[in-house]
Amino acid sequence: MQPRTRRILLTLLILALAIFFYGVFGRNTLLLSLGDETVTLSGPENSSFSVPFSSIASMELRESFSPGAAVDGGVKNHIRYGLWHNDEWGDYQLFSSEKIEPVIVLYTEEGDVLVYNYESDKTTRSHFETFTDYLAQVRLSK
Repeated sequence: MQPRTRRILLTLLILALAIFFYGVFGRNTLLLSLGDETVTLSGPENSSFSVPFSSIASMELRESFSPGAAVDGGVKNHIRYGLWHNDEWGDYQLFSSEKIEPVIVLYTEEGDVLVYNYESDKTTRSHFETFTDYLAQVRLSK
């Protein structure tokens, strides 16, 4: 599959998922949006966080983690959102469902950490694989 075709399909898939979940759950859910140059996560209470692709230093998939405590955020309808603090990362941005075990951890060149999951265990794992490939293609095309 051509890189451009893969990018278009990934964008359409993410957009369709975001529209579906916004329609079903409104603002009380987690929304994931891939722009041309950023990934944005939005959660309850108008919370959101964006990371430019160019600032992502690394990413990993974790099967479980300890979220710690909310600093400026919380939990609404089983969605953890906002600024959290734990012993491993200190202050970090969290957008995840309590009902989904695996999380994706993005580390930025500036030292920020963004932790999120999406829709289900299977979708989170699949998104990690696809997003890793997508970032590699974006970086190669520049």
